[in-house]
Amino acid sequence: MSAPPVPGAGHAIAVTMRLQLKRFSRGKKLRLAIVALVLVVGGIIAARYLGSNPDAATVATAVQNGLDRGFLRLLVYLLPFLFASGVIAEEVEGRTLSFLVARPVSRWALGAGKYLASIALAVPLLALGVLVVHLACFATLPGPLVDEFPKTLRVMGSVSLLACCYAAFCMLWGAIAVEAAGIVATLHLAVLEFGMSLVPGPIRLLSMNYIASQLAGFEKTGIFSDITPAVPPLTAGLVLGAVTLVFFGLSLVAVASSEFRFSKA
Repeated sequence: MSAPPVPGAGHAIAVTMRLQLKRFSRGKKLRLAIVALVLVVGGIIAARYLGSNPDAATVATAVQNGLDRGFLRLLVYLLPFLFASGVIAEEVEGRTLSFLVARPVSRWALGAGKYLASIALAVPLLALGVLVVHLACFATLPGPLVDEFPKTLRVMGSVSLLACCYAAFCMLWGAIAVEAAGIVATLHLAVLEFGMSLVPGPIRLLSMNYIASQLAGFEKTGIFSDITPAVPPLTAGLVLGAVTLVFFGLSLVAVASSEFRFSKA
């Protein structure tokens, strides 16, 4: 009897992605992400309606500020970190990676499936949150509800691209520094992304968060923001896409080439 055929790359990626999504659904990370999303969205909506009856321009400004601070400066860090930083490290620490790599699935497919599972949760949650904020905050203003929607779509696309980029960052560090995946990924996001997004001058261009804020159409903030170069939307989108692909490729190389050691006896 001949051996069963080895599954193709597409099938292997799909199976890995489905198994990882099932693992997320049974764990605490998805619930934590949903709770964080609800709190941020609820806070933005509450701030919109708790004050006096503002005009359309004031509401539009408040919505943009809420999306900037709640999504681009908080949730877009948290959700990719929750879903991507531990997808490899947890398999190693749980001693289940040896079982996975013994299957007829390449490590490339394994890494790709886990990355796709991470962004398959992070991106829709962020996009849905942005959409709910828009609909709820402009519910009493039919004109701005339609007129401001292109700006909301721009923010939605920016946050989605940045989430894919951050997921690639976190997965890379999770594959390289298995025993300190969370710490290293946090340092990367805190120093190179959040910190660099506030420094003056061209150095700020090193932060993908700043690039994403330019794509979203947000105003430049931070010290000496007037000497910080502006980035055209098309250029910002291309940079985010290119950096995401580079770090996604590096994370696949790390998964495929690393000799993972189990820390538990």
